[in-house]
Order: sequence, then structure tokens, then C-alpha cells
Amino acid sequence: MFRSIFRYRGKSVSTKCFLTVARCRPSSLAIARMLFPFLCIALMSMYTSLVIIRYHLLCSRRRYHHFRSQVVHFSCRLHVWSYDFVQDRTRDGRPIRMLTILDEFSRECLALDVARRLNSQNVLDRLYELFLTKGVPDYIRSDNGPEFTAKKIREWLNRLGVKTIFIEPGSPWENGYVESFNGKLRDELLNGELFDTLQEARTVIEAWRNDFNRHRPHSSLGYRPPAPEAFEPQFLTLQVVQ
Repeated sequence: MFRSIFRYRGKSVSTKCFLTVARCRPSSLAIARMLFPFLCIALMSMYTSLVIIRYHLLCSRRRYHHFRSQVVHFSCRLHVWSYDFVQDRTRDGRPIRMLTILDEFSRECLALDVARRLNSQNVLDRLYELFLTKGVPDYIRSDNGPEFTAKKIREWLNRLGVKTIFIEPGSPWENGYVESFNGKLRDELLNGELFDTLQEARTVIEAWRNDFNRHRPHSSLGYRPPAPEAFEPQFLTLQVVQ
């Protein structure tokens, strides 16, 4: 048979073909679903950048208003003290609270009071005793806790000429010396001891404070203790030979 005899007949396109083509083309809803994660990421990045900008603006304002708290550094004993609270529990689950007072220049722990509760009156009593025995410092640094910002404490310190330095809320690194001491107290003692009674906690913690001040070497002090014990020479008794 010859090729000229064969012909091609045209065929009408059915609706099934149209449906097949329509399925191959993504709809607007599918496109929106594919682009939704990228849109969320873009919005989140914009929101994060706005939050960072606002944070820097607030920090700059805080530095402007509280610039005096950033420039006070210790230069000698009785220049800058700092105090803070530490929390722990006894074996029965009852809380105990510790008041730590530190001389930033000598790193000496001036006081480490332990009680079930400590308020602004306890802080005032301890400062009164330390001012009589150690002397009056120029500055006292602390956070914004209600025990330290109490009106009677601020007025009493103002009458004595002691300037208070309150760190920014949520910025414990501005009170780094006493925070470092609190970390040593927890790592070297509290994490390894389980106190049965409050009196036991007071005895053990006070013994640790004495060892910290008199025997424990500090790298920032040339590996010397903050308040070493004075050397007491042993005098020889001479025996008279007859």
C-alpha cells in the first residue's frame, strides 16, 4: 500500500485533557501555601530587628540616666562595698536566706548572715555593726531588692554620707564581685552540703567564711587570701641552768 492513501483524522480535545492540564498548573492557594513560610520568616526578621533597635535605644537612655553607677570603681579598702542575698533550703524543705557583704577591693567577706527570713531591718542592723567595727565605706552597691531600697536604709546611709549604687534591673553583671562570691559559695559549699537545722547551716557557713577570708588564695590578689591571719611568733622559754 502506498503512503498517499493514508490520512490523519482530527480529534476533538475532551474535557479530561483540560482537567489534566488544570491539575498540572498550581492554583493561587497552593502558591500562597508555598510562600507562607518565607513570608513568616521575613516578618519575624523584621520584628526582631525592630526589637533590637528598641532595646539599644532603651539601653542608651538607661546609660544616660544612670551613668554614675557605671564609673564607680574601687581604689582602696572602705571605698566600695556590695551586698546581695543567696537562697538555699534545709533537709526538711524550709528555706534559708543568706546576706553576703563584700569589700570589692580586698575581696573580704565582711558578713555572711544566715536566717529563715531577712528583711531591711536585719540589713540595717548588720551594716550598723560593720560600720562600728570595720569603718564606713564611701559607696555601697546592690540590686533593686526591697531590702536594699527601703526608705529607712537610704535615709540612714545618706546621713552617714554613704552613697548608694543601684544596678540596672536584670543586670547582675553590674554587681559582678558579690555575684562571683555567691557563685563560689554555692559551688564550694552549698551544692555539696545538706543542712539538717538552721544552727548547723550557720556554723558550717561561718566556718567556710573564715576559711575564705584567711586561707583561700585568690588569683586577683596574687594568690593571697583577702584577710590572712596575723603571724603570732612563739616565744621560747629560757630555762635557767643552775
